[in-house]
Amino acid sequence: MIEEGLVMLVNGDADVAAMLPAPGGFLGGLPKGTALPSWTYRWASDVTTGRSLQCHTGLTYARVQIDCYGYQRTDAVILGRAISKKLNGYRGVLADPDATIVDSIFSSDKHDPEEDTDSRTWRRVLEFEVNYVGQ
Repeated sequence: MIEEGLVMLVNGDADVAAMLPAPGGFLGGLPKGTALPSWTYRWASDVTTGRSLQCHTGLTYARVQIDCYGYQRTDAVILGRAISKKLNGYRGVLADPDATIVDSIFSSDKHDPEEDTDSRTWRRVLEFEVNYVGQ
């Protein structure tokens, strides 16, 4: 599946792997007690194009949000930069799709406060458009 391919691509990057105490790439949110820095992803939308004049295209345009977490702002930002460097402009084959193109859309920083101010984490939000042909 494309999700597995995306996680394998990011976690397989040497720069990303060097920053993580354990592999990241959790769907939706961080499991409680996850060591930081780490990252999660969620699919924001997807649209399949259907048919062209010649044939069924099956081309899908999807948007994926990747959240990079750290105890310090610099941890979240540096992890975000490494992931963006790996994905932005990526063209190639992931786990299932015939071809995958990933282009960066935007990134922003957010500070996630919790009840206990000593346990605040920083989050860098990245969003990518993924164009792929499903099998």
